[in-house]
Amino acid sequence: MKYTKEKQQVVRFCIVGILNAIITYISLFLLDMAGVKLLWANFVGYFIVLIHSFIWSRAWIFKKSNRRLINEFLLFTSTFLIAFALQFTTFSLLVKVAGINEYLANLAALIVFGFTNFVVNKKVTFRH
Repeated sequence: MKYTKEKQQVVRFCIVGILNAIITYISLFLLDMAGVKLLWANFVGYFIVLIHSFIWSRAWIFKKSNRRLINEFLLFTSTFLIAFALQFTTFSLLVKVAGINEYLANLAALIVFGFTNFVVNKKVTFRH
């Protein structure tokens, strides 16, 4: 099996995704222990993950593009928000309309988020 650049990017993307999950849960736990409300703790956790993902996407997964740092960050953030909206919509529809278990729905929604995030960042944000 040939190990292409795209396969390498997918593997790296998944590694960063796993680190993001760990960072999210640790930040939620620590902020909860500090008395921060869960909604705000979740927001802070996702913000930390956004920065973490951007740094690794730019330096390791996709490498930087020909755009300036600020332009890349704005595109990356927009992509993150779009992917998050699709993930939230998928989760809500699967749970509320299709009656699927929340854990399975969350897994499916996570796949939607990851796929959207990877493809748009590869084709738009970090396009060479």
